[in-house]
Amino acid sequence: MPGDGSLQARLKLERKYESRNVDFGLYAAYDVLPLPNLHFQQYKIPVNGGDERTTIFCLKGPSDAARLVELGLYMSISTTVSQLCMPLSLCDITEVIIQPPPPLHSRYCIQELSLVERGHLKKNEKRLSWQWRRENSDIKDEWPKELPWSKTTGPFSHFSINVQGREVAQVFCLEFPIRPEDLQGKEGENSQLEVFVAGKLFGGDHVYSAKIYLSKTDMYIT
Repeated sequence: MPGDGSLQARLKLERKYESRNVDFGLYAAYDVLPLPNLHFQQYKIPVNGGDERTTIFCLKGPSDAARLVELGLYMSISTTVSQLCMPLSLCDITEVIIQPPPPLHSRYCIQELSLVERGHLKKNEKRLSWQWRRENSDIKDEWPKELPWSKTTGPFSHFSINVQGREVAQVFCLEFPIRPEDLQGKEGENSQLEVFVAGKLFGGDHVYSAKIYLSKTDMYIT
């Protein structure tokens, strides 16, 4: 990943141990060519009194050519280890996300959600199908260089299929073979159920499609 300051690390945690003798935080290792060794930077995690908090660090190496190759936690102790009660629980980490600044994520949307027929003759089936787009553009091959990329899903790591507020599947492509039982509502086969797709970008944010309404009878092959 680039270490030129175009990415940030978002860390959500709760400190479990507070002492002026123990300090810890996040470290980042950068590979700086043509040097054969790594460059390390430390980002201190502030004391938060036991409450969960989110801390954001700008991942900027010693030069624009730096590449981020490792993230981890460091701990420094200003007293002897024997004076500490081991094992030592420092913190609970609930989320680590590496992403560009948030405005980049608003460039993408999910469109054209529909039910399509696939296959031949008796093996026909109906699938949910959708496309992702850049906002206000039909061009797929323009994206910020700092974003991870998939040949199948573009800037999205995966998609979640939601029926009436219930997640029925996670997929790593742009179609899903939805089943009739996924569309079973309280009013039987004619129940119109709300269906939408949520895409998770590699940076961690979510993008939602427009909602469509389907019933179990929509699954019948005509």
